[in-house]
Amino acid sequence: MKNIELKTIWKDGINKDASKIQIQGTSVRLNESASFYYTLYTDTDEEIAEGSMILEGDEYNNWGNQDDYVYEVICSKLGLTLV
Repeated sequence: MKNIELKTIWKDGINKDASKIQIQGTSVRLNESASFYYTLYTDTDEEIAEGSMILEGDEYNNWGNQDDYVYEVICSKLGLTLV
């Protein structure tokens, strides 16, 4: 889990601030793509958003074995900033 700049998320009719993101790999197609599941959390560890994302092409090829790279790419796609 990594900290992010606060991002307001609408959940159940209430604005809540996401402050953390957790990403886990769900599947890999060797030499092709990797799928990831992400969850956004508040400061009190309440889950407020989730989804999945695929890295393929150059994003997949640039991954190597650097997990921080996955966080950077997914956060960028979601409009989030790691802190």
